[in-house]
Amino acid sequence: MTQTYALWGFATYYQPGQNKNVEYICRPDSSNDIIPVDDVIENDIQVPEQSNVVINLHKQNASHGTDKKAADWSRVEEKSEETLRIEHEKRIEGEKQKLHDILDKRVQIYNQNKLLMKRLSELGKSLSRWKMNITRMWMLRRQLDSQLNQTYFILTRQNTPLGERFFNSNHQKPVQMTVVKRALLPLTSPFSDVTRYKSCGVVGNGAILRNSHCGVEIDSLDFIMRSDLQPIDQYKDDAGRKTNLVSISPNTNAVKILNIYGNFDVPFLVKAASEYSGYVLWIPNSRNVSNNMAFKIAQHINKQTSQRLQTLLLNVAYPENFRRFWRLRGTVLSSSMTLISIGFTICETIHVFGVWPFEFDEKMSAIPSLYSSDLPAHHGKGENLTSEFELLTQLHDQGILRLHVGKCI
Repeated sequence: MTQTYALWGFATYYQPGQNKNVEYICRPDSSNDIIPVDDVIENDIQVPEQSNVVINLHKQNASHGTDKKAADWSRVEEKSEETLRIEHEKRIEGEKQKLHDILDKRVQIYNQNKLLMKRLSELGKSLSRWKMNITRMWMLRRQLDSQLNQTYFILTRQNTPLGERFFNSNHQKPVQMTVVKRALLPLTSPFSDVTRYKSCGVVGNGAILRNSHCGVEIDSLDFIMRSDLQPIDQYKDDAGRKTNLVSISPNTNAVKILNIYGNFDVPFLVKAASEYSGYVLWIPNSRNVSNNMAFKIAQHINKQTSQRLQTLLLNVAYPENFRRFWRLRGTVLSSSMTLISIGFTICETIHVFGVWPFEFDEKMSAIPSLYSSDLPAHHGKGENLTSEFELLTQLHDQGILRLHVGKCI
């Protein structure tokens, strides 16, 4: 009994031994089996040994069997050749379009890079000049105080009653403040009785810090804020080693999350924090893990670092008000921008290092994402680093904060 398969098309090969082209019918899901096609081939099939496809159909034997079979074969041959021709033309047109799209994209990238090179060159020159504008700074502080409406940047037992809901940065996944959770908060802010620090440094993780030799200048500042528990000692020449506050979040490489319930690799985190002292600020910027993780982090860090580190929980309303004040694009602030916003509350002058959202330095040499690793940086969903950097350059030009780019020596 003859078995019928859907016709896929022709393959034509030159057979040196027969000194002519030989045609085959091919089935798409197999290239080794003999494939009978109803009303075309019934028996006496000869398959060439060198062929990876199927049935040897010589044109001179197309009339094998009855005239009806020959006629049927002729129609199959005509249909297959036409189908192949159309498919071939479509494929050629598709390849042409792909090539056109690739060339068009490369032209766009080239033009964008030319514009970026010009802007970065101009930016590098402008950032090398800075003079603090005390008047502008104090005017801005008054405006920010009005916007924040006495919202403080960390949660304390004093400003967080029992039953209060603790949200992530996207105002999702609330958990209630129980007696046990609330006990992990400080009674009052450790910064409430402190006059503003004269000089603060926010040290980002950007590879723009590599070979900058900014370590000495960073360590000379009064209060240093860092993010994501980056290694310190081996990069102290460029990034300094002094630290007073470090932020961490579910996106921090040192926080190896084990499941959505907020469990994490405690020994790994404690080891990463071994070079740090002062305060750890938890930023709940993940949509995917339970906010109970914040309190697990606080419990383990406070206990296993022998109080060398004290955990603070970010009040997410603070950076949200700050973002709205500046009308920044994006739905949440990055870790570095969150620390800069805190700087406006506790610092007189703010110096920013290692915040650079580009894949090139100011001289257009390619650089990785992080100063401590060639691995890509992890950013929270909803962050807009370019929008934040545009704001920082404006604040630099206005003398409100200083953005450091390039070498310090």
